[in-house]
Amino acid sequence: MCYTIAVMSRLREQEVGDFIAKLAFRYEAYTRNKALDETTGKEVVIPVSENATAREELQRTIDELCVLYLTVSDEGRGHIRKLVQAHRPLHNGLLAHIGWTAQRKPPDWPWRGLAAASIEDNLEDFRDMFIALGELYLEAVAVGVDVSDCFQEAAQLSSAITGPYFKRSMREFLAGFEQSEYFKQSVRPKLPSKS
Repeated sequence: MCYTIAVMSRLREQEVGDFIAKLAFRYEAYTRNKALDETTGKEVVIPVSENATAREELQRTIDELCVLYLTVSDEGRGHIRKLVQAHRPLHNGLLAHIGWTAQRKPPDWPWRGLAAASIEDNLEDFRDMFIALGELYLEAVAVGVDVSDCFQEAAQLSSAITGPYFKRSMREFLAGFEQSEYFKQSVRPKLPSKS
């Protein structure tokens, strides 16, 4: 059974552009092992001992974006996808977020992972998306969540525009995930058998 998002984001829709730009800047700096010092406004090297904390903080911020995405209109979701499209390093953060949700299991975690996939919109390597979604699917099944309907419903929140690398839209990608060759070869064999 799918759960609807009950948590309202602290972000207002009109603030989303600034939020995404700041998140993208922070994520890009993180990929260079840097962070923004809030007091000086300058980039500083992230000490190795603080790397996990910095990564966790970024994933929590991406999670806020996913919650917002699930609570806005179709037009708002399109706006978010368009804003994120300009920030390539953030796409890797969204892919990582799919796994983060399965590992941390915040409320409505399958939805948050699927929101990250929808926002990313298959603009990077679709093969990585298959793997991330396969892991999310298997983890959900392992804890008793039937995510089949979640994938179908998340598809309806996604773009119907064909991506540059995978010649199907994210809407088609999510709706057809269980029929994909990847699912048949790499996910279905790992599912528990039905008695």
